[in-house]
Amino acid sequence: MNAAKKSIQEERYGETRNQKFSGKIVVVILAVMLAAALTYAVTQFMRNSEADVTAQESGGEIVSDERMTMSIDVTRKDPSKPAYCIVTALDYDKNEVGRREFVVPRGGEEVERFLVDIPTRERGYAATAYGCSATLPPHLDPRD
Repeated sequence: MNAAKKSIQEERYGETRNQKFSGKIVVVILAVMLAAALTYAVTQFMRNSEADVTAQESGGEIVSDERMTMSIDVTRKDPSKPAYCIVTALDYDKNEVGRREFVVPRGGEEVERFLVDIPTRERGYAATAYGCSATLPPHLDPRD
């Protein structure tokens, strides 16, 4: 490149870039930070996604048009802590016609069977376990 052309370019664009800090370093740092954040997020998801209380239906009976009885097996990782479960009664079209929350008291075995009465607003045909948790809501907390 001749001197005249070089001086015009330097006037227009400035002198050559400072080569001490390259764009490649920025890309590498961002890639490492992204990998670390992704690893942290996956670890947290895996740690918090495993249920500590689960329920499995093990039978049921239609008692009347206003009541069903359900047998449910509750499995807890830590039986020393109380838990609670929600069960629902369903009609023939699988619409919810009744719901019941029940407390699983602390102590006992890791897997326990409970017989739960579910009041219904019309005839139920099936009962299902909606879910369980080791975090009791205030209205079910036995410490009150």
